[in-house]
Amino acid sequence: MRCVSECPGATIRFSNPTTGRDECIVDSDCPANGYFPNLTEDICEPCFSKCLTCTGELETQCSSCRYSGSSPYLDGTECKAACPESKYHRDTGTVKTCVTECSGNLQYHYTEPDTNVKQCLSSCPTKTYDYTDGAGKL
Repeated sequence: MRCVSECPGATIRFSNPTTGRDECIVDSDCPANGYFPNLTEDICEPCFSKCLTCTGELETQCSSCRYSGSSPYLDGTECKAACPESKYHRDTGTVKTCVTECSGNLQYHYTEPDTNVKQCLSSCPTKTYDYTDGAGKL
Protein backbone atom coordinates (compact mmCIF):
# COMPACT_ATOMS: atom_id res chain seq x y z
CA MET A 1 0.00 0.00 0.00
CA ARG A 2 1.07 3.53 -0.61
CA CYS A 3 -0.34 6.95 0.23
CA VAL A 4 -1.46 9.18 -2.66
CA SER A 5 -3.00 12.66 -2.74
CA GLU A 6 -5.27 11.79 -5.70
CA CYS A 7 -6.60 8.44 -6.85
CA PRO A 8 -4.74 7.40 -9.99
CA GLY A 9 -6.08 6.39 -13.41
CA ALA A 10 -9.22 4.29 -13.45
CA THR A 11 -9.90 4.52 -9.70
CA ILE A 12 -12.24 6.64 -7.59
CA ARG A 13 -12.18 7.76 -3.94
CA PHE A 14 -14.32 5.90 -1.41
CA SER A 15 -14.71 7.00 2.23
CA ASN A 16 -15.00 3.56 3.81
CA PRO A 17 -17.39 3.76 6.81
CA THR A 18 -16.05 0.46 8.19
CA THR A 19 -12.40 1.50 8.37
CA GLY A 20 -12.97 5.27 8.60
CA ARG A 21 -10.35 5.78 5.89
CA ASP A 22 -10.42 7.04 2.31
CA GLU A 23 -9.44 4.44 -0.27
CA CYS A 24 -8.87 4.34 -4.03
CA ILE A 25 -11.09 1.71 -5.66
CA VAL A 26 -12.22 0.87 -9.17
CA ASP A 27 -15.73 2.20 -9.82
CA SER A 28 -17.18 -1.33 -10.04
CA ASP A 29 -16.10 -1.88 -6.40
CA CYS A 30 -18.28 1.01 -5.18
CA PRO A 31 -20.73 -0.81 -2.82
CA ALA A 32 -24.04 -1.46 -4.60
CA ASN A 33 -26.11 -0.82 -1.47
CA GLY A 34 -26.15 2.80 -0.37
CA TYR A 35 -23.60 4.19 -2.85
CA PHE A 36 -23.11 5.05 -6.51
CA PRO A 37 -19.98 5.77 -8.55
CA ASN A 38 -19.88 9.47 -9.44
CA LEU A 39 -17.47 9.36 -12.36
CA THR A 40 -17.65 13.13 -12.90
CA GLU A 41 -16.18 13.75 -9.44
CA ASP A 42 -14.18 10.45 -9.31
CA ILE A 43 -15.77 9.50 -5.99
CA CYS A 44 -18.01 6.75 -4.63
CA GLU A 45 -20.88 8.80 -3.15
CA PRO A 46 -23.69 7.87 -0.77
CA CYS A 47 -27.24 7.60 -2.10
CA PHE A 48 -30.06 9.75 -0.73
CA SER A 49 -30.91 8.40 2.76
CA LYS A 50 -34.18 6.66 1.72
CA CYS A 51 -32.56 4.83 -1.23
CA LEU A 52 -30.97 1.41 -0.92
CA THR A 53 -29.57 1.58 -4.46
CA CYS A 54 -29.42 4.63 -6.70
CA THR A 55 -28.08 6.27 -9.83
CA GLY A 56 -27.31 9.59 -8.12
CA GLU A 57 -27.48 11.49 -4.84
CA LEU A 58 -30.96 13.03 -5.28
CA GLU A 59 -34.19 11.67 -3.75
CA THR A 60 -35.49 11.26 -7.32
CA GLN A 61 -32.62 8.93 -8.30
CA CYS A 62 -33.49 5.79 -6.31
CA SER A 63 -33.38 2.37 -7.96
CA SER A 64 -34.63 0.57 -4.81
CA CYS A 65 -35.62 1.58 -1.27
CA ARG A 66 -34.60 0.50 2.21
CA TYR A 67 -37.15 -2.28 2.81
CA SER A 68 -37.64 -1.64 6.53
CA GLY A 69 -37.25 2.15 6.35
CA SER A 70 -39.88 4.85 6.78
CA SER A 71 -40.32 5.12 2.99
CA PRO A 72 -40.06 1.55 1.66
CA TYR A 73 -42.16 1.86 -1.54
CA LEU A 74 -40.42 2.68 -4.82
CA ASP A 75 -42.71 4.82 -6.97
CA GLY A 76 -40.84 5.42 -10.21
CA THR A 77 -37.49 6.64 -8.88
CA GLU A 78 -38.62 7.96 -5.46
CA CYS A 79 -39.01 6.16 -2.13
CA LYS A 80 -42.34 6.87 -0.43
CA ALA A 81 -44.10 5.86 2.78
CA ALA A 82 -47.11 4.74 0.73
CA CYS A 83 -48.16 4.53 -2.89
CA PRO A 84 -50.38 7.18 -4.49
CA GLU A 85 -54.11 6.36 -4.52
CA SER A 86 -53.96 5.47 -8.21
CA LYS A 87 -51.39 2.68 -7.67
CA TYR A 88 -51.18 -0.69 -5.94
CA HIS A 89 -48.75 -1.59 -3.14
CA ARG A 90 -46.68 -4.61 -4.29
CA ASP A 91 -44.62 -6.33 -1.58
CA THR A 92 -42.58 -9.39 -2.62
CA GLY A 93 -41.05 -9.81 0.82
CA THR A 94 -37.75 -8.22 -0.28
CA VAL A 95 -38.88 -5.35 -2.52
CA LYS A 96 -41.81 -2.94 -2.18
CA THR A 97 -42.99 -1.05 -5.27
CA CYS A 98 -45.93 1.03 -6.47
CA VAL A 99 -47.52 -0.43 -9.62
CA THR A 100 -50.50 0.31 -11.86
CA GLU A 101 -51.12 -3.41 -12.56
CA CYS A 102 -50.64 -6.53 -10.43
CA SER A 103 -48.90 -9.49 -12.08
CA GLY A 104 -46.98 -12.71 -11.54
CA ASN A 105 -47.46 -14.45 -8.21
CA LEU A 106 -49.04 -11.24 -6.82
CA GLN A 107 -51.75 -10.99 -9.49
CA TYR A 108 -54.82 -10.24 -7.37
CA HIS A 109 -55.93 -6.58 -7.22
CA TYR A 110 -57.40 -5.83 -3.79
CA THR A 111 -58.55 -2.60 -2.14
CA GLU A 112 -58.70 -2.61 1.67
CA PRO A 113 -62.28 -1.52 2.55
CA ASP A 114 -61.38 0.44 5.71
CA THR A 115 -58.37 2.35 4.38
CA ASN A 116 -58.85 2.28 0.58
CA VAL A 117 -55.22 1.10 0.26
CA LYS A 118 -54.74 -0.89 -2.96
CA GLN A 119 -52.61 -4.03 -2.77
CA CYS A 120 -51.32 -6.79 -5.05
CA LEU A 121 -51.90 -10.16 -3.37
CA SER A 122 -51.13 -13.82 -4.13
CA SER A 123 -54.74 -14.79 -3.36
CA CYS A 124 -57.99 -13.19 -2.29
CA PRO A 125 -58.43 -12.49 1.43
CA THR A 126 -61.03 -14.40 3.47
CA LYS A 127 -64.62 -13.50 2.55
CA THR A 128 -63.58 -12.04 -0.82
CA TYR A 129 -63.85 -13.81 -4.17
CA ASP A 130 -61.98 -14.18 -7.46
CA TYR A 131 -63.54 -12.06 -10.18
CA THR A 132 -62.33 -11.52 -13.73
CA ASP A 133 -63.75 -8.51 -15.52
CA GLY A 134 -64.28 -8.29 -19.29
CA ALA A 135 -60.67 -7.16 -19.78
CA GLY A 136 -59.36 -10.34 -18.14
CA LYS A 137 -58.29 -8.51 -14.96
CA LEU A 138 -58.67 -10.34 -11.65
